[in-house]
Parts: sequence; structure tokens; C-alpha cells
Amino acid sequence: MLKTVRDILDLDSFEGAKAVAGFEGLSRTVTGASLMEVPDVFPYLEHGTLLLTTLFPIANDDSRMRDFVARLNECGVAGVCIKPRRYVEEIPAHILEQADELGLPVLELPPDANLSRMANRVLSLQLNEYIVQLQFRNHVHNALAELLLNDSDVEGLVGRLGELISRDVCLLDRDLNAVCAASPSGALCDSDDLAALVDSAEVVRRKRKLLLDHSLYPIVAGKHRFGYIYVPDYPGDRDARVNLDIAVEQSAILFAALFLKTDAVLKNQKSFRDVFIRDLLQGKVKSPIEIENKMRAFSMSLGFPQPVVCLKVFTEDETVRKEFYDNVISAGLLDEWYGRADGRVSDSVYVVYFNDALVVLGGVSSVEGNDALFNDMMADLLRLARGKGTRIGVGISDACERVRALDVAYAQAMSMLKTGSALSRSSFVDAYARHRMFPLIESVQDADALQRFVREKIGALIDYDRENDADLMETLGHLIEGDLNYKRVAERSFVHYNTVRYRASKIEQMGVSLKPGRDFAEVVVAYDCWVWLRALSDNK
Repeated sequence: MLKTVRDILDLDSFEGAKAVAGFEGLSRTVTGASLMEVPDVFPYLEHGTLLLTTLFPIANDDSRMRDFVARLNECGVAGVCIKPRRYVEEIPAHILEQADELGLPVLELPPDANLSRMANRVLSLQLNEYIVQLQFRNHVHNALAELLLNDSDVEGLVGRLGELISRDVCLLDRDLNAVCAASPSGALCDSDDLAALVDSAEVVRRKRKLLLDHSLYPIVAGKHRFGYIYVPDYPGDRDARVNLDIAVEQSAILFAALFLKTDAVLKNQKSFRDVFIRDLLQGKVKSPIEIENKMRAFSMSLGFPQPVVCLKVFTEDETVRKEFYDNVISAGLLDEWYGRADGRVSDSVYVVYFNDALVVLGGVSSVEGNDALFNDMMADLLRLARGKGTRIGVGISDACERVRALDVAYAQAMSMLKTGSALSRSSFVDAYARHRMFPLIESVQDADALQRFVREKIGALIDYDRENDADLMETLGHLIEGDLNYKRVAERSFVHYNTVRYRASKIEQMGVSLKPGRDFAEVVVAYDCWVWLRALSDNK
């Protein structure tokens, strides 16, 4: 137990010493002792030091004598012991008055006092105290480290910590939610006891005072904060919490080690799992037995039917792309949105980086559900992108019926990223189900034949746009999507109705038919071919 100035007066070596001023400060804690050998001793004084002096260095300097007590108090010393008779006949009255005002204890030492022996006695006491603390620190470390080496879980460490500090103790996650708790006996608390033990408002209050005491202590490793150790019944008495603070500090280090180890194992497992998922997306794994064994080994659960979703950010800045993909995965955005969605096909969402896009499995079972979900999510995704003018694309495949069809579904979703990028100047969500013509176009081996067909049917529009920086091809796309309904096209493209009529007239003047029939059907096919060829060109 740390000694106070009052305790020091009871030591044998301080026999004959008495308090003569600053009685309100006798409870100040003494952490060390020092002799005054020079006038300017203050830079060498640490907080809690008990200063012993004859006042010899300043006895003949009235200015220093008058500032003496105030300067000591500024240094945070525990008190000052003065031996009069040799260099000063008695302790000056102004020193006693200032000491009373500031609550700084002044002890008058007897004429035969040995200052060096007194200082050594105080220092030996503090050294013994420090040794005891080190021994307790080692005891806590060894007790918890033994559990850690024996692969104990978090609950085991929390239970042992409760025993070591003989108090209730809780483990909180990064968001201050209770994970588990233990009683002074080491017994784990059930959910009802846990709820009663953790007062959310009190926890938040203590977080505002984080590190002022150890009642709420962070579990940190490097830049990672894993959670907190929370001691609800934290003692107010400083002496009562010395060993408690030591135990909390040591356990926080070992908890961090356990969480780092767990994270490393999970990252390693995820790395192998991601390789397996990439193999599935490429059709490299076809054996049902191999698929079943690996899914069991990686604790994967995929429900069917389900579409494959591909998510891509369109920017030339590689740093922005990497930051976006890292943010989507680490922020838990997909888990949060899928957690609120209906029609889930599995309890887990699997997100894999592959071919400069994120591939999402295990989400919502229907194409329509995924379409609505990602349209709602787009604002949050754009916030994560942070890059000005950055576009985000989402491609959704048809729902596949079995795990061995994931490669086909993945190809469909990726094709939607290509065509969506060609079709839209802004962020988009597009589904394979909307573009049944593209698989037929893709099956045509002769790209030159497709190009000739496009030039024959709509080449005039393409040339006009390029030469005049116009957007008649975009208008043609809107007209096709809007079934040639000018009013609908005006609403969807946010332009005036007359503007749509003017542009449609301009398109027809260039020999492109906008009348329902065979000619218009060929224009629609030519437009789809143009989109497909443009997507292939942009993604080479």
C-alpha cells in the first residue's frame, strides 16, 4: 500500500518529527524522497516526492525563501521536511502560513535528524512497494498467460480475471456492447445478470473519461482497438485500486494477444476460403465431394437458388479503387444491409475480390430483391467511394440453382458490369434478366460482322455524335427503353417533351426508323450490338 505523509510520521526513522503546517495535505501520497542540495531544486522534483532540507541553499536569499512553498506546491510534492536550528533558527512564519493556505504538509524535524537515513528509509519503502507490485503483475501475467497457452477462450480469461481482482468484470466490444462477464468467484454471468451488470449510460460516461482511471480500459494492439475491460464496481480509494489497475493492464495485453491470434487464424482461413470461391467462379471445382468437403472445412453455407452480384468502382485511380473495396469489406456495409433484407439464402454473406470487382454470394434469393437492395444501398456505397465523380456499377446474374452453376452466373454478372458501364454515364444497378439479347450477340464469333451491321443501321447517328459532341445514341437508347413513348422518355431522361420530339425527328432524318415494325426491330438489335461492342472495347 502506498504511504501518505501521515504514515511517514509513524516510521522509526522519523521519530521526533511533527507536522507544523499544511495539515489538510497529510493524506498526500508519498512516492519518493529527495534532499535539497541546490537552490534551484524544483526541476528535479517529481510528483509525490517528500523533500528533506535544512534550507541551507536558500537560507540567505529572502526572495527564494518567500517563493519556496508555492514553487514546491506547483511541482506536486507530497510535503517538505525542514530541520531548523542549524542554518535557520526556526521555520519562517511565512512558510507555515503559505503551507496552511495551500494544504502542503510541513514536517519539523528534530535537531539530531539524519536526513540521508530518512530519505533512504522512504525510498526503501517505495522500493518494497514496487517489488510487491511487480510480483503481483507477474502473478496476473502468469495466471492468464497459462490459460492463453492452453487455448482458453475469451470467457475463460474473463472468469480468471474476475477471480484475480475479486470483483465483477465485463468484456465489451468496440461498440461498448457486453460480450461476457464474470463474478468475483470466476463464474460466468448469464444473459440476465449481464444485462443488469452493464449500465449503458454509465459505460458511455466512463468512456468520456477514458484512461483517467482503469474502470473502462481499452484493449489495443497497434492501431486496432478490439474492445474494453469494464469494472462496474471500481473503487474510489487509490490504495484499493493499485493491484486492480495492474491486473486490468496485464489482462488487456493478453486479451489483445488472444484477439490478434484469432484474427490471424480467421484471416488465414478467409484467404483459403476466398481461393476456393474464386475457383468456383471460374468453374475449376466440379467434384461434388470436393465441393462439399471444402465448404464444410470453411464452415460455408450457401443456399439456392441465388444470383451472383458483382460490384465495381469505375475510376482510373488505383488508390481510390483499393480504398473503396477495403472500405466496403471492413465497414460491414453489406452485412448490415443484407441483415435487414427479406429472402436471405444463408446466414453469412461472402465477399471476394476478383478481377477488379467485389463478388457477393449468400445474399438475397431473388434477382428483384438484389436489384432493389443495391439501388437503396447506392448512396452508402458512393459515400464509401469518396472520389469526386466516381461511378459504381452493380451487375446481377440470373438466380442459379446449384453451386456448380456459379461460374455461369458470375460470367452473367460481370457482363452486366461491362454493358452497364457502356449504357450509363452514372452509377447503375443492372440485371442480366433485362438483356436477353446480349447472350445471342456474345455467341456471334465474327465481331466484324456485328460491326458492319451496326454501321449499316445506326452508323450515321454514331458519326453525328462523335463529330458534334452530341448524344443522339443516348436518346435512341431511352426511346427503345421507353417503347417510343415520348412522354415516358422525357420523364426518365429529365428533359422536356418537345426536346424528345426534336431529337427523335433528328434521328429519323438520318435514316433511322422509329416506326414499330421490322426496320425498328433491326435498329434495336443494332443498338444492342453497339452497346456490346463498346463494352468489349472499354474492358480490353
